[in-house]
Amino acid sequence: MAIMAMHTLIRMLPGEVYRDTARFVAEINQRLCENSIVQNGEGFITLFYAALDTVDHTMTWTSAGHPPALVQRRDSNEVLPVGRDSDGGEPLGIAPGMDYPSKTYSIPPGSRLLIYSDGLADAFPVEQDGCRAFGVPGIVQTLLACGSQDLEHTLDQLFQASLGCTAGQGRHDDTSVVLVERHMN
Repeated sequence: MAIMAMHTLIRMLPGEVYRDTARFVAEINQRLCENSIVQNGEGFITLFYAALDTVDHTMTWTSAGHPPALVQRRDSNEVLPVGRDSDGGEPLGIAPGMDYPSKTYSIPPGSRLLIYSDGLADAFPVEQDGCRAFGVPGIVQTLLACGSQDLEHTLDQLFQASLGCTAGQGRHDDTSVVLVERHMN
């Protein structure tokens, strides 16, 4: 129910708010805190909101309790977090009047940028003792294995690998994934 309320609130915001990632996230948080449907549910929502500048090849982002994006540097065959967990603010719907920082990241030529929800990383088989979640290591391993593949194949492999980690039981949390690539120029 909270997600539906958030979608409704987003549609009510004027268009210029979308460009300022910190202002946008703070406004959504404020509106969610004022919404009785969300408050009665005693829950919260994480959000990673980013604006990509395709001319300057930068991403400006604001996080509300969401895992950091990952950059896959294909020139050096490494996957690194974009920022730290501490670069973001609290999840949405916890307290009104919160400020959220915005950060900017320059996307290197030939790199891929992965934004994902915790449902991908937290995939695990529920009936096994001592089981390990797919986690960031599983995401990184899959990205590296697919470094020469196209985006569609890489996305498919991320979902297949996390499903394999759950022993076919599926992920138990919502899973959203965005994967973009900057060409070499």
